[in-house]
Amino acid sequence: MMTVADKGAAAKIAKSYADHQEKWTDQTKDDKEKAEAFETKVEQAEARADRFDLGEALLEIGLVITSVTLLTHRRAYWYFGMAFALGGIVSAVSVLLLK
Repeated sequence: MMTVADKGAAAKIAKSYADHQEKWTDQTKDDKEKAEAFETKVEQAEARADRFDLGEALLEIGLVITSVTLLTHRRAYWYFGMAFALGGIVSAVSVLLLK
């Protein structure tokens, strides 16, 4: 059997635990919102990085194809390489349009 003094102490301890649980619930909610915001930023950064990678690859392909012009002396390779290079530049500049 519990005495009145013990019930009061038990209620005080229970209230302390309830207060901590409420605090942790609020803190978890705030942390979840922060994590979701960071996740959005990471996704945006990955999209930008993908565009830059594509731009770099297209520029390198354009460089190689235009270099073939020196070996073959045909202008078609020059124009073809310039088209790839232009695609690379457009891809890199398109990063500015991403949000």
